[in-house]
Amino acid sequence: MAHDYVMRDCGILSMSYTHRWRKMRGYMHQLLTPKASMAFVPSQEFEIKQLLNDFASEEGKVSTDFYMYIRRMTFSIMMTSTYGQRIPQWDCQEVRDVYGNMRILSIVLSPGTFWIDVFPPLAVLPKWLMPSFWKARKCRNFMHANTMKHWYNLKERVRKGTAPECFAKQVMESDYEAQGLDEVTVSWMAQGEQ
Repeated sequence: MAHDYVMRDCGILSMSYTHRWRKMRGYMHQLLTPKASMAFVPSQEFEIKQLLNDFASEEGKVSTDFYMYIRRMTFSIMMTSTYGQRIPQWDCQEVRDVYGNMRILSIVLSPGTFWIDVFPPLAVLPKWLMPSFWKARKCRNFMHANTMKHWYNLKERVRKGTAPECFAKQVMESDYEAQGLDEVTVSWMAQGEQ
């Protein structure tokens, strides 16, 4: 239930070694070439400079700020490389979205969270009768909304011509339909399961 339902059979990290997994992995390898990765170096350098500036500031002298500056920098590099969206401060909705998805993933991928994953014969029951179906549905809706919000936000910026170079943009502009993949699947692939 965790992979097939909550993650919509799109989470490459939780997939079994199947034909679909091999196809998705091969597609990602086509996009993640060393040359394509070089496009992310300027944003990484900018974030390092911003981190050094934060450390040099008066607020950077507090020991608890050190940890938060590192978290903000690494998260901003990840979001800039993935969605072309810089995170200038830690307390923002994007951080809550991603960490919300990560929290749900850690729960649903824990063994025993869904009885159907432990005892597969339960799969013959109608979904509404499955013991954990309602919990799984809530997790699925939350994760899907967060994932697609970032995807559609970038899609709108691509349409306007204001989107910077990033991995999700490369995915959008690629011919993923020819690979037999749909938009929901590639949006999950682009985010790297957060």
